[in-house]
Amino acid sequence: MILILKRATLLMVFAVSLISVTGCTPGGSCHYADVSDINFFYSEYGTKQAEETILLLNGGFAIGETWIMQIPALAAKYRVIVPDSRGHGRTSDSFAPISYALMAEDMVNLLLYLDIDKTHVIGWSDGGVIGLHMAIDHPEVVSKLVLFGTPYHERRQNK
Repeated sequence: MILILKRATLLMVFAVSLISVTGCTPGGSCHYADVSDINFFYSEYGTKQAEETILLLNGGFAIGETWIMQIPALAAKYRVIVPDSRGHGRTSDSFAPISYALMAEDMVNLLLYLDIDKTHVIGWSDGGVIGLHMAIDHPEVVSKLVLFGTPYHERRQNK
């Protein structure tokens, strides 16, 4: 068990080193888009000709590359979009008060920018809350929603 964890840790350190040098996870293409009132960083994997798209949403204070171990398996079948949320990683922030609802609107606007009508959303932690807001406020863009480690309260704040 310890050997497996050491190998996984070494792989993650190597991958993060590549990201810091290249600015993009190997196998992907990295882009910026002026969306909402921010300069949005996102990376794409797989092919644009794939029938379905997956949007991977990371947790708070994390970047899209936290999905590095899942991306290759998903990209084999889907077009995979991996953004850095507002104020996270390489995506800028603005003077607007940050909220999950605002970040969900950012994601919907990114999908519009990319000409994606509908997507599967996978989110963990804060990314899961963003996914919930997307599904509640914009059900037309969410095909399926997969969440884990996602806190949520019935009374939504900052709508």
